Amino acid sequence: MAERSRHPKKDVERALSRAEANQLKVEQNTNRGHKWGDVGCQDTDHAKKSVWSTPRNPGNHAKDLDKYTDGHKDHGR
Repeated sequence: MAERSRHPKKDVERALSRAEANQLKVEQNTNRGHKWGDVGCQDTDHAKKSVWSTPRNPGNHAKDLDKYTDGHKDHGR
């Protein structure tokens, strides 16, 4: 898997690291405006959560990403 660059918000970066630790796929899309990338299951492309580059509240965005990870961690393998 290719190395990705770090997310500029430390709370969001930690949430992305937790998603990767639970075998979820983190993809960075650098050409999508305010969208930084996606978090999704390894085996499907239809269950994705958007990751914003400049969320209004980084702490809340990180919590949302953690909720997604908790709900999908068994799907990542």
